[in-house]
Amino acid sequence: MTSRYLRWIFLALAFLSTVHSGFVQPETDPDGERLVEVLLFTFVILMWVNADSRERNVTVTRLFKVGVVCMAGIFVPLYVIRTRGWPAGAQRLGVFVVQLIGISMSGAIVGLMGKQFLSA
Repeated sequence: MTSRYLRWIFLALAFLSTVHSGFVQPETDPDGERLVEVLLFTFVILMWVNADSRERNVTVTRLFKVGVVCMAGIFVPLYVIRTRGWPAGAQRLGVFVVQLIGISMSGAIVGLMGKQFLSA
């Protein structure tokens, strides 16, 4: 699977996660569901790093992969900037963050609208 498809899978998971959060109250949301979401996101991120490193012919050490799993918010930007260079990597991260915010906001709106529709 290519890194492009995995990026879209990650964004689709973010959309579904926020739609789900709109339907379920935080007090009633079981911790098990959040754990499953975190594990899915972590798995997709790790798969993306592996696929992208294969496409770019970059070696990623096991220790770096552990860092991606444990602290993706730090290690994924480091990976992107290291493989694409500073200006292109920062631009790519910015585009992804804007996509993620847009997808999450639309998912939250859909979730809240669905909750209102079902409660009416």
